[in-house]
Amino acid sequence: MAKKVNLNSAVALRNECDQHLSPAFSRLGYKESFMLKDIKLIIGYLCVAFAGLMYYAEKKYKNDFNNGQYVFYTEVLVVLFFGFQFIWYLFGKYVVKTTKYVGIKGAKTLKVSTHLKSKTQPVYYIDVDLDGTIDQEQIELTKVFRETGFIDFKIFSDKLIGIVSKMEKNA
Repeated sequence: MAKKVNLNSAVALRNECDQHLSPAFSRLGYKESFMLKDIKLIIGYLCVAFAGLMYYAEKKYKNDFNNGQYVFYTEVLVVLFFGFQFIWYLFGKYVVKTTKYVGIKGAKTLKVSTHLKSKTQPVYYIDVDLDGTIDQEQIELTKVFRETGFIDFKIFSDKLIGIVSKMEKNA
């Protein structure tokens, strides 16, 4: 499950930690939800479908711009394609943002966003949103990785569990 990571790359360390969020939170009973990813995929697939329909219309009408029906279909499909591409972009930029994990436990929803402030400083900034209550924490990546380049999952998950447990008690 764990792989050797370049300890001099903060981005590689962050990516490895991001991959271990789900197993860590599953220890608390949270089940990962893929709804945001599914919505983004559906929007992307609709864009592909519109592009395919444009290709089909082009072949069916032999690219005849004198045909009013072909021009109408092309205009509608182009507008739909670019409209959904814009929605896809906005969804990724403002809804998904840096969200790395969404978990559900009963009626509770846990959203976790992570980022680095600098690609040279190995500090893992984590924003935990538990049903609207937000806690911002930071974890020194050098403390959760061994000298060999492997993540110490127990230390990492204990830090995450501590953050969420504290929030659950206060809620």
